[in-house]
Amino acid sequence: SRLEDTLRLLQLWFDYGEYNEVYKQLSENIKGLPIETWLEAVPQLMARLDSRDKMAMLIKQVILEISKMKPQ
Repeated sequence: SRLEDTLRLLQLWFDYGEYNEVYKQLSENIKGLPIETWLEAVPQLMARLDSRDKMAMLIKQVILEISKMKPQ
């Protein structure tokens, strides 16, 4: 399911996102995913806002995009 795929992506992101190449790929490609991909995973994203600096910035970008597209 899409939710399972999204949660798996988040797990990989949170486990390996501090590695430069992984972070680079995530930051370049995450923008290409539809906002709907992230809607069910907002609680997991919010829970990681206090994570490492680079990771938190990328999470904030995703949450900002969600907020722009789905302000309610």
